[in-house]
Amino acid sequence: MILARSAYLPVPFACESNIPTAPTEFLTNLPLRSIERRLTDLGEEQGRALSKRIDEEEIAPEVVLVSSLSRAIKTGLLGFASQIKPSGESSLPFECVDDIRETLGTHPCDKRRSKTELSKDFAHVDFSGLATETDERWSPERETDEAIAVRAHGVLDLLAARKESKIAIVSHNDFLTAFLFHSGLTFASDEDERALRVLFGNADLHTMVLEWSNDEEGEDADAAKREP
Repeated sequence: MILARSAYLPVPFACESNIPTAPTEFLTNLPLRSIERRLTDLGEEQGRALSKRIDEEEIAPEVVLVSSLSRAIKTGLLGFASQIKPSGESSLPFECVDDIRETLGTHPCDKRRSKTELSKDFAHVDFSGLATETDERWSPERETDEAIAVRAHGVLDLLAARKESKIAIVSHNDFLTAFLFHSGLTFASDEDERALRVLFGNADLHTMVLEWSNDEEGEDADAAKREP
């Protein structure tokens, strides 16, 4: 399992702390330029630096799962650029998974663009998993920690059902934290937990092993071990 965080994007006015007190009509009718901020030049530079690290460490997943937010998608495409082949050749597949996106609500920069726009901008990514054309999950109310934890647990179930054994996830700090510490995942050792109990930096990456087993009641019990 490879966990990566999206690269840098500036904090626009629409994401600042004064926004939660703004009227609902302001939040829901923001111009398109306030939604889904793209990576800056610095962010793209961080993505290319991530690519260099991935190549040096010979990190080769079978599939890359990306958030539905453009900054994470672009980071994933930059990071694994050397494994994306020209059309007609076998290439690393990218799939968009809406449940691994940033905390939902309030901040317009966390509202995804339409499925049509994303498909046009990121032709290498499979967006068939997006249930709706527009972002119907975003609202002026900020998603609770409990709701993020439920999402994270659902992603564990998704991973358990997949056929691949080497999977990369390109997501965001809030979701990655929930995935590691609030999804029901347990750690193989205290040392592994301490090593992973850090904030993800921009375009940061950690590798780990997930092991699936059955507990005494026959339910799935998930354990994580950090790879050196």
